Amino acid sequence: DLTHGKLNGVSYGTTLSAHDCFELGRQHYNSADYEHAILWMKEANKRLKEEPEATVPRGDVLEYIGKVHLY
Repeated sequence: DLTHGKLNGVSYGTTLSAHDCFELGRQHYNSADYEHAILWMKEANKRLKEEPEATVPRGDVLEYIGKVHLY
């Protein structure tokens, strides 16, 4: 829901960018919460494909996806 702009059941009409998802994933990774980190990084990668102009380098996202798979 959060990625689609919904918080506590209220729709705010704004969605998260690939960069937003990447940063959330990075924070989970830095907290050693690899299960959630991979979910956010995969969402960032998916959103990158939908963005007309990339908000985060795909290589950065893929690097974290690779790191998470080591754990």
